[in-house]
Amino acid sequence: MKVRELVHASARILGVVASGENMPDHEINDAISALNMMLRQWSSSRDYVYAAEEIELDLSQAGNVFDVDAKLLMKQIKLKYADDQECFIDVERDIAYLNGVPVVIFSKGIAGYEVKVPKHIGAKKLILRSLKAPSFPLKPLDDIEMPDVNFRAIKYALAVELASEYQMAVTADINRNYTQAMRIMKRVNTTSVRAKPERTLMSISYGGRYD
Repeated sequence: MKVRELVHASARILGVVASGENMPDHEINDAISALNMMLRQWSSSRDYVYAAEEIELDLSQAGNVFDVDAKLLMKQIKLKYADDQECFIDVERDIAYLNGVPVVIFSKGIAGYEVKVPKHIGAKKLILRSLKAPSFPLKPLDDIEMPDVNFRAIKYALAVELASEYQMAVTADINRNYTQAMRIMKRVNTTSVRAKPERTLMSISYGGRYD
């Protein structure tokens, strides 16, 4: 998703731009300035939007264990074969299955992920997508990723911020949806923190799909 798409989604909630229409450039820039300020305040202790980067693992040594330095991984992986064909696989409960057979197994460690690839899976490369904090300030054409619960909360929170810019009242429906979305996001993003996390299997499906 582009940053400007998020801004347009918030503007449509207020009704200041119709579906299929775009905001003028100066209004987009003002809205993104408000978004940057809001996210910087929120991100003092946790990231709510992410930038994605690819991590490519060479499977010529398949059967070994790969240590991947990543905070959060997308829940879909990609296998590349010698003939350049690609295969996308969803990860469920830390295991990626291909035709019912486990082909990649993840475990969450203190500094990242441990990735185990069994021998003879036939692929030459395994490609993961890691989510990291984006570079601020965000710009209109920057690509960002976020869980659906975060998108809904940020969309409504930005709409509330923009209402004052357009001198518009926040309707009861917008306020109700905003309050509900923020409550759900905070609940989903709240986790207990251990001083020394145990090395344990941990679901990575939170990060979304490989799109």
